[in-house]
Amino acid sequence: MERLQPPGWAELICSLNPLQQAREYLKDRHERKKDHNWRSSSERDRAQISNQILKVKAAKEAFGAARELNELLIELNMTPEERRRIVGEQTSVQLLPNVDHKITAESDVRVAK
Repeated sequence: MERLQPPGWAELICSLNPLQQAREYLKDRHERKKDHNWRSSSERDRAQISNQILKVKAAKEAFGAARELNELLIELNMTPEERRRIVGEQTSVQLLPNVDHKITAESDVRVAK
Protein backbone atom coordinates (compact mmCIF):
# COMPACT_ATOMS: atom_id res chain seq x y z
CA MET A 1 0.00 0.00 0.00
CA GLU A 2 1.30 3.44 -1.01
CA ARG A 3 1.36 6.30 1.38
CA LEU A 4 0.44 9.80 0.30
CA GLN A 5 3.30 12.15 0.89
CA PRO A 6 3.65 15.86 0.47
CA PRO A 7 5.35 16.94 -2.74
CA GLY A 8 9.07 16.80 -2.67
CA TRP A 9 11.45 19.68 -3.12
CA ALA A 10 11.83 19.00 -6.83
CA GLU A 11 8.10 19.30 -7.50
CA LEU A 12 7.87 22.43 -5.38
CA ILE A 13 10.74 24.16 -7.16
CA CYS A 14 9.30 23.22 -10.60
CA SER A 15 5.95 24.71 -9.66
CA LEU A 16 7.67 28.02 -8.84
CA ASN A 17 9.09 28.35 -12.36
CA PRO A 18 9.65 32.11 -12.85
CA LEU A 19 8.91 31.95 -16.56
CA GLN A 20 5.60 30.22 -15.90
CA GLN A 21 4.74 32.79 -13.22
CA ALA A 22 5.59 35.70 -15.57
CA ARG A 23 3.54 34.14 -18.37
CA GLU A 24 0.49 33.72 -16.13
CA TYR A 25 0.86 37.28 -14.82
CA LEU A 26 1.07 38.76 -18.33
CA LYS A 27 -1.90 36.68 -19.50
CA ASP A 28 -4.02 37.79 -16.52
CA ARG A 29 -2.96 41.43 -16.99
CA HIS A 30 -3.93 41.29 -20.66
CA GLU A 31 -7.36 39.85 -19.78
CA ARG A 32 -7.92 42.55 -17.14
CA LYS A 33 -6.93 45.25 -19.64
CA LYS A 34 -9.33 43.86 -22.30
CA ASP A 35 -12.12 43.77 -19.72
CA HIS A 36 -11.37 47.32 -18.57
CA ASN A 37 -11.27 48.67 -22.15
CA TRP A 38 -14.56 46.98 -23.02
CA ARG A 39 -16.20 48.23 -19.83
CA SER A 40 -14.89 51.78 -20.35
CA SER A 41 -16.19 52.00 -23.91
CA SER A 42 -19.52 50.51 -22.86
CA GLU A 43 -19.88 53.00 -20.01
CA ARG A 44 -18.87 55.89 -22.30
CA ASP A 45 -21.50 54.86 -24.87
CA ARG A 46 -24.14 54.54 -22.14
CA ALA A 47 -23.26 58.00 -20.78
CA GLN A 48 -23.48 59.57 -24.26
CA ILE A 49 -26.89 58.02 -24.84
CA SER A 50 -28.05 59.16 -21.42
CA ASN A 51 -26.87 62.72 -22.16
CA GLN A 52 -28.72 62.74 -25.48
CA ILE A 53 -31.91 61.57 -23.74
CA LEU A 54 -31.56 64.35 -21.16
CA LYS A 55 -31.02 66.94 -23.90
CA VAL A 56 -34.15 65.78 -25.73
CA LYS A 57 -36.19 65.89 -22.51
CA ALA A 58 -34.92 69.40 -21.73
CA ALA A 59 -35.74 70.58 -25.27
CA LYS A 60 -39.26 69.14 -25.01
CA GLU A 61 -39.80 70.88 -21.67
CA ALA A 62 -38.53 74.17 -23.10
CA PHE A 63 -40.75 73.72 -26.12
CA GLY A 64 -43.79 73.12 -23.89
CA ALA A 65 -43.01 76.17 -21.77
CA ALA A 66 -42.54 78.33 -24.87
CA ARG A 67 -45.80 77.05 -26.33
CA GLU A 68 -47.75 77.89 -23.15
CA LEU A 69 -46.16 81.32 -22.88
CA ASN A 70 -46.80 82.07 -26.54
CA GLU A 71 -50.47 81.06 -26.20
CA LEU A 72 -50.81 83.31 -23.16
CA LEU A 73 -49.25 86.21 -25.07
CA ILE A 74 -51.61 85.59 -28.01
CA GLU A 75 -54.55 85.84 -25.61
CA LEU A 76 -53.09 89.16 -24.41
CA ASN A 77 -53.08 90.38 -28.05
CA MET A 78 -49.30 90.84 -28.20
CA THR A 79 -47.74 91.40 -31.60
CA PRO A 80 -45.56 88.65 -33.09
CA GLU A 81 -42.43 90.75 -32.51
CA GLU A 82 -43.32 91.26 -28.83
CA ARG A 83 -44.07 87.55 -28.44
CA ARG A 84 -40.74 86.56 -29.99
CA ARG A 85 -38.89 88.96 -27.70
CA ILE A 86 -40.71 87.89 -24.51
CA VAL A 87 -40.53 84.14 -25.25
CA GLY A 88 -36.82 84.48 -26.07
CA GLU A 89 -36.15 86.34 -22.82
CA GLN A 90 -38.18 84.02 -20.61
CA THR A 91 -37.27 80.61 -22.07
CA SER A 92 -34.39 79.00 -23.92
CA VAL A 93 -36.59 78.95 -27.03
CA GLN A 94 -36.52 81.52 -29.79
CA LEU A 95 -39.57 81.86 -32.01
CA LEU A 96 -38.65 81.96 -35.66
CA PRO A 97 -39.49 85.23 -37.40
CA ASN A 98 -41.67 83.72 -40.15
CA VAL A 99 -44.14 82.19 -37.64
CA ASP A 100 -46.84 84.64 -36.60
CA HIS A 101 -49.45 82.44 -34.99
CA LYS A 102 -49.60 79.56 -32.57
CA ILE A 103 -46.70 77.18 -32.14
CA THR A 104 -47.91 73.98 -33.75
CA ALA A 105 -44.72 72.01 -34.13
CA GLU A 106 -41.21 71.87 -32.78
CA SER A 107 -40.03 73.11 -36.17
CA ASP A 108 -41.60 76.51 -35.32
CA VAL A 109 -39.02 77.15 -32.60
CA ARG A 110 -35.28 77.04 -32.08
CA VAL A 111 -33.93 75.84 -28.72
CA ALA A 112 -30.85 77.73 -27.57
CA LYS A 113 -27.91 75.49 -26.73
